Amino acid sequence: MSWNVQHKRDEGSHPRRHQWVADTISAHQPAVCCLQEVGLALRGNLPQLLPQYRIYGADTCAERGAESVPVLVHHDAGAVVEARTFWIGSDPSSPLRAWDARHPRCATAVKIAGITWDLSVVSCHLDHRGRRARLLGAGQLAQWAVEHRPAVIAGDLNAGPGNPAYQALVGPPPRLQDTRLSANAVSGPAATWTSGHGLLRRRLDHLLVDHQLIVRNHRTLDGPPGRKPISDHRPILAEVTGPNELP
Repeated sequence: MSWNVQHKRDEGSHPRRHQWVADTISAHQPAVCCLQEVGLALRGNLPQLLPQYRIYGADTCAERGAESVPVLVHHDAGAVVEARTFWIGSDPSSPLRAWDARHPRCATAVKIAGITWDLSVVSCHLDHRGRRARLLGAGQLAQWAVEHRPAVIAGDLNAGPGNPAYQALVGPPPRLQDTRLSANAVSGPAATWTSGHGLLRRRLDHLLVDHQLIVRNHRTLDGPPGRKPISDHRPILAEVTGPNELP
């Protein structure tokens, strides 16, 4: 699961908003949940709201001007053998704005050891203004995926399928597959980001997975009926199994 929860809505928002975020995740119980735009307040409440998950991702991201992008791993999903936070930029250890980015951007990566195969997952949020930052950030993530196969890149790329940043991750030579395009079954709208009036506009959020993995289904979730949307992004989920063959 991947979801940009829009941390700015925490400012003066409904007091139960954090609970609504947790309720949405709990309703679907994904083995792995990647979140973006998580502010310090929500980040601090997640362990209590979602005790069935282990939460990875350094608070220093939010403390240094970038929102937290945590990875939540269900206790039944396997052992996390590696977890780290790195910055999107030419120096992954530097918490500075990179290239033409509007904000500093970081990513959270975990490696989960399964019974028969391991999986590496990264949660990320590429810059919404800097075209160069999006493209070079995507290239940085693509290289990470090559070095951590089989891999999953989940997050708000601020880039649709025709964008060069998206193509840097899925284009030739064969890199990652888009779960919405490769799933055996697809449900929900294609667009994941809404306008200020709640109308779905663009597909900016993606689950990109290694070609070794089998994508059973992909879903875009609607907001709770009769309630103001929790975020301007819709959560996306995919059921993934495999891999077919490990090199």
